[in-house]
Amino acid sequence: MKLRLFAICVGLTGSLLAVPALAQTGNKPAAETMAPGTVLISGPAGQVTLAEVRMLVDEQVPPSRQPAFWASPKSISEAARNLYGYRALAQQALKEGLDRQPGAAAFLNLQREKALAEWLMQQRGRARVGDPKVLEQFARTAYKAEPERFRHMEQVRIRHIMVVPERDDKEGVMAKLRAESLLAELVKGTDFEKLAREQSHDRNSALKGGDLGLFDVGGMLPEFDAQVAKMKPGQISAPVRTKEGYHLIKLVERRPAGLAPFEEVAPLIHAEAQEKLYGDERRRVWQETANADTVKVNEAAVSELARPPAVPSPAKSK
Repeated sequence: MKLRLFAICVGLTGSLLAVPALAQTGNKPAAETMAPGTVLISGPAGQVTLAEVRMLVDEQVPPSRQPAFWASPKSISEAARNLYGYRALAQQALKEGLDRQPGAAAFLNLQREKALAEWLMQQRGRARVGDPKVLEQFARTAYKAEPERFRHMEQVRIRHIMVVPERDDKEGVMAKLRAESLLAELVKGTDFEKLAREQSHDRNSALKGGDLGLFDVGGMLPEFDAQVAKMKPGQISAPVRTKEGYHLIKLVERRPAGLAPFEEVAPLIHAEAQEKLYGDERRRVWQETANADTVKVNEAAVSELARPPAVPSPAKSK
């Protein structure tokens, strides 16, 4: 009797669900474009392909958390390793004839039923989340019901170019000179975003033209807060020193305190709505089946099983 993949994957649920939630973006993850047969891990027990990991993730990770999963090399690697480990152990079990032991058939059938039940709940949950009208209505209702969640203090949007000192530049003299040189280029008219992409040592923000996003006033690094407080939108600062190095800061905009528009917070609310709808649908399917009125519990047998064992009488002394 062969151990099927969907039957042995049930035990992986906990580790996969540990992936944090992350707002979805419009870009398709590589998991949707890479060849399904791409081998992610191999060993004496065989190979684990992208198709197998993708199937596992689709069935075990809520839709709102899948972008975070596919953005994490560690999560992908661990899932592939777990699948390989189960495959290798299953092969070892077959070699030892464990599938022919008394009770093996019943155990394997139970695991199969659990896996199929899980699969059904996953499919129903995904179908519920996949309805864009339901998702949008749920998200807008949540936005209107909890407006305080989406109120913000005065905010600023900034970009920066960071210059990190080299190891032999302990005092940061050369880094400051480099920052001043970049500032001179900006004064001459060089585009800030272009220069950030090409020269900033903060590669995460450099990919976005140095964009650091929105910050509450007073919620940035102290050096940034002090500098930005003196600036107007469109202005670029002189080099600002922090523990990371020197920064050229551009103030993009100031936003007064108020309620963030729905469109701005929609990615976050949609992710939350996906997880809520997904979980609610799973629970609904379970409740309607496992706790249906037609299901009868043998109370007498349960009570008998729960009865404490009889305590033997102490032996009489002779």
